[in-house]
Order: sequence, then structure tokens, then C-alpha cells
Amino acid sequence: MKTNTALKEDGVAKWLGYSGMATAFLAMAPGAKGQVVYVDIDPDVVLYHANYNVDFDADGTVDLTMTHFHVFTDPYGTSGSTSTASSQRAGVQFPSGNAVVGTVTPALLGSGDPITTGSNFITDGFAVLANGENPNAYDWYQQTGFIGCRFVGGDGMDHYGWVELSVPTMYQLVVRAYGYETEPGKGTAAGATGSVGFAGNGVLPAWGLLANPVNDRAIVKLPPATNGPVALSLLSPAGEVLFTDALHGQHMYDLPMARYAPGVYFLRLQQGDRCSVHKVVKQ
Repeated sequence: MKTNTALKEDGVAKWLGYSGMATAFLAMAPGAKGQVVYVDIDPDVVLYHANYNVDFDADGTVDLTMTHFHVFTDPYGTSGSTSTASSQRAGVQFPSGNAVVGTVTPALLGSGDPITTGSNFITDGFAVLANGENPNAYDWYQQTGFIGCRFVGGDGMDHYGWVELSVPTMYQLVVRAYGYETEPGKGTAAGATGSVGFAGNGVLPAWGLLANPVNDRAIVKLPPATNGPVALSLLSPAGEVLFTDALHGQHMYDLPMARYAPGVYFLRLQQGDRCSVHKVVKQ
């Protein structure tokens, strides 16, 4: 994934209004009630003395806040430069009722690790990922992994999800992706993007725009034809369907954009039980 440095608070927007070029994917297991919603933050957000809010289910309530900040190193708050490694901190904060997997600090989960009602959870509202005064004492320092979480969704029920993070240095906290299980009370797995509850199953192929922003035409890369036909739709920011087409056996598609005014649109691709939505910027 590409990276982007954030020097101020940057919240994750709603289902049809992502910050940057975030891409959302949905995948349903055949015969299952559950559904995994997965958002790939592209470019990755690199935090330095900044926050990043995650609203898993786009209900208008922040579920987790990834935060990078500095502290003064003496008890009176009068010394300690903001630029020294020892003064840097990375952490996660969350409202009452939500929690992250771990004991004293958030657990560094690997892809496929379970996040369920039986997991150990931190419920204090804040947890440190790495502390510059003794970074090697923290599992997250110079590592990439997943935070598991439990949050109260817009339906008032508990849901389980994950956020992919890395702490490459004490000067950076990188937010890469997140996902959650839409069925209340149903566990998920760290990094799950395909069949419900299992990371790595049914991973979506590389499909979407070859270049963005676009001018009079947008070139769309399509999933393999062997996986079935593809339904393509172009949507307005309000969700109005502007254009549709049914595609069979094509690897590329030339989407006409000349008729549309400059602005933001959304490209929806559906193949079987998989769906992806891509932000399109028309110049």
C-alpha cells in the first residue's frame, strides 16, 4: 500500500465518502447471515502527533481512535522536546462500552487470529501501543499486526472487528486497513476480508481503476472472467445510479466519463457475492 503522512486529525468517512482513496469490500459466505465489511486505506495514513478515527459501521459514532502524541518527560511538564524519541507515544482510545483485545497493552494479533466473545479485552478506554521511554518492552514496536476490538454498533449490539497497524519507529503510527463482522455477536478473525470468520479465504482479486483521477474515460480492471459475470454501476455521491452495464469475459472496461461534471463519483463492481466500491475523481 502507498503511504500518506497525516499532520492533523483525519476521520474515516462514511460508506460513500471515504477519506483519501479508501476502498471498501464486502464478502458474504454462501448460506451465512454474516458479512465482513473491509476497508483498505489507500494511501496508508502515517500519524505523527495526530489522530485517526475509525467508524466501523458508518453510524456516525467513532468506535476507535488511533493516536500518536508526545509527552513531557519531567513531572512538571516543563522539559522534554516534542522531537525526542523518548517523548513519543502511540496508542488507541475508545469510548465506554467498546474494548480492544489484550491484557495491559493491546495484543499484537496475526492474520487469522480469532476475535470473539471469549477473547481477553481491555475496557479502560485507552491503551498504549508503544512508549518511547522503553519501546522494546512493547510488542508493537517495529511490528505490523492487527488490533482486535469489540464495539457497540449503530444497532446497539456488540460487533467484532480489527484494525491493521504498524509502529515502524517511535515517530510513526501507520493505519492500513480495518474490517468488522456485521452480524451482532459473531466473532471474526484478524485481517478477515473474505468468507466470514476466516482471514485469507476468498481474498478479492486486484480490480478497480487503473488510474485516478480520470478525465473523459476511466479504465477499469476487472476480476477474472472464470469467477462469473460482473455488474458495473457508476453512482453519484448521493448513491443515485448514473450508469450500469453487465460484463462478461472482459479483463478491462472503458467507462465513459465525458458526460459527467467534474467531481466525486463511485464505481461499484459486483461479482457473485462479492462487491467493491471505488471512489472516482473526475477532473
